[in-house]
Amino acid sequence: MCQRWTKSREVVVHQPTTNARPPSLSPLSPVADCSTSLTTGNNGSSTVSTGDPSCDFSSSGYQDVWYTFNSGSYTSVNVTLANVSATDWAFTVQPTCDPGTEIACIISPFAPASVGLTANTDYYIRVYSNTDFGEGGEFTLCVSYSGSGTAPANDVCSNAVNTAITVGAAPQLLSGNNTGATEDAGSGFAMVWHQITTVEPANITVSYCVPGYVFDNYLINLATQCPDILTNMLTGQYDSCSVTFECAPAGVYLIPVLVEPATTPVGAYFIEVSATACAAPPVNDECEGAILLTPANTCVPVAGTSTGATANMGPIECSHSTSPNANDVWYSFTTTSESDSIIVEGVDQFDGVIEVFSGTCGDLVSLGCEDSNFPLGASATERMFISGLGVGSTYYIRVYDYGHTSAGHNFNICVITGGPIGISELSAPTFTLYPNPTEGDIIISGADLSGKVRFELADMMGRVVYTHQQTMATDQPVTLTLGTLTQGTYVLSLTTANGISSRPVMVK
Repeated sequence: MCQRWTKSREVVVHQPTTNARPPSLSPLSPVADCSTSLTTGNNGSSTVSTGDPSCDFSSSGYQDVWYTFNSGSYTSVNVTLANVSATDWAFTVQPTCDPGTEIACIISPFAPASVGLTANTDYYIRVYSNTDFGEGGEFTLCVSYSGSGTAPANDVCSNAVNTAITVGAAPQLLSGNNTGATEDAGSGFAMVWHQITTVEPANITVSYCVPGYVFDNYLINLATQCPDILTNMLTGQYDSCSVTFECAPAGVYLIPVLVEPATTPVGAYFIEVSATACAAPPVNDECEGAILLTPANTCVPVAGTSTGATANMGPIECSHSTSPNANDVWYSFTTTSESDSIIVEGVDQFDGVIEVFSGTCGDLVSLGCEDSNFPLGASATERMFISGLGVGSTYYIRVYDYGHTSAGHNFNICVITGGPIGISELSAPTFTLYPNPTEGDIIISGADLSGKVRFELADMMGRVVYTHQQTMATDQPVTLTLGTLTQGTYVLSLTTANGISSRPVMVK
């Protein structure tokens, strides 16, 4: 009988309702071959329990059933949860029944999971469904020991064989056999591993397009640390069945090759890896080459690109997220006022990150960053408002493409004297706005407002707090319901085919 602690620390006795033999847990024995030794279970009618696993959280609880096994002489086993009819499924392996003691916690497994153990020790398996996401149902469960001896050598990333990749050379063909590959505990993926080394920065392309061995599903990252593919990685640009990592720094990289029977080859497989020379770096790749921008009363956009850029420093945590890389370019401006706005308008999915510095290139002091917007099918504009500047002082702007994943890495940039307003106000539309100040709703109309109009409201830090888009006719009034915005001053930008115009809006 498995006793577990709830969040309120009350003792709960859990008895599986379908496959238990009260008062004991359902026993399992490690077997050599899961294809002939499967245990059938069902958690669909089990009572809802509390106690969050280490890899999961539920506000409504879990339908779970429990099993136990003894490791015997084995120090690792494969746990296979398959043939699932549940709409949500997961399992843990634990030395005790207490939540938080798991040595493996796997959500939605689609391959056997390899679990390291201590010999001659009792363990518990909790098969559960998180009722926040689905319901329980039938399944089969198996614990096997044969996988530890039959999995491919590169099932573990530390065993990946290294291949040198040379810029401009013929593609290297990497081969393997993923039969018996297991899920990396905690990653949610079954995979095998390859390692490559480059001695100079290069555009690295990993092709899963070898005829007869095409992958329909693959991971778009290169790991820089074994085996963490989630936080230590480069993210590439994918196209059909290949992925390219633009101007990756020289070094050692691990390629996690996904194993998923429905979408990847099972058995022998081949992938190709090639490298080409990086594009020439832009003139403002380094702080010392920063392009001078002149602050103006309206935005005078300057075209920029980070194609070929290298990382001068690591990515910054900004707006609660951190890019996996920071191929940055640099600008400078000498301010004529105590506050300025920096506007970066992305082109074709460029997802800009802005950081501003005082000081000199050899002694930079970060004054803050901006990364509030994300390009949803078009482009994103970042606005960063800075106050407390020293008139006549020079400041530096660092710009990079989040993830460096846009096609062309192109953008427009300008510096505006004073508060944040729109980019490119040539032929800007005129409009009326009332009431202003407002307690919530505002009404907008104008002879220039026809066709598609986009409304965007930003606070004085440049953070977009409201967006709306609709097709309008000349002098047609439109009401914007701003909801319960915090009292203060905002900037409303209207974008039409003729340009962008902005007005301050006061909310009281």
